[in-house]
Amino acid sequence: MAAGFARDGLPLVVARPEFIYGPGDVHVLGLFRAIQRGLFFYIGDGANTCHPTYVDDMVDGLLACLRRGAPGGVYHIAGPRPLPFRELAETIAAALGVPPPRWRVPVPLAWLGAAGLEAAGKLLGRDVPLSRTGVAFFSENRRSTYAKAERELGFAPRVELREGVERTVGWYRGEGLI
Repeated sequence: MAAGFARDGLPLVVARPEFIYGPGDVHVLGLFRAIQRGLFFYIGDGANTCHPTYVDDMVDGLLACLRRGAPGGVYHIAGPRPLPFRELAETIAAALGVPPPRWRVPVPLAWLGAAGLEAAGKLLGRDVPLSRTGVAFFSENRRSTYAKAERELGFAPRVELREGVERTVGWYRGEGLI
């Protein structure tokens, strides 16, 4: 839709941030809590990739898009590197001081379980701990490159995963969320 507006002459820039986490963000709090409580499991072997982006890096990327983005340009704003979900979970576990997740569930079984949970949640009017959207998120590769944003906007993420996760855990603890 935005691309159509750009073709019609609206001077806009499209920013595509990847998996954002950090202090102030609670949309991934459930992931941190599940790992802390020993309830997180890998869907498949944990080798599928994601591209975590620390919130400060995301803000820097959005500001770079605003200040230097080419009208009609599309820029991926992402963390330093894509990594396997296993590494993400192990890094979170280390920051929380708990053992890393060790259980694996095959993708088809996770899909079936999530569908059942969604049906039960709908009947009971409750949120579910795992949805089919969640299964898709954790069982597919999600990676991108910020090379264009680096080249054209001067954007480069600065916060590595371990540091960002430690800051996030510190904020969650300070807020009494974990």
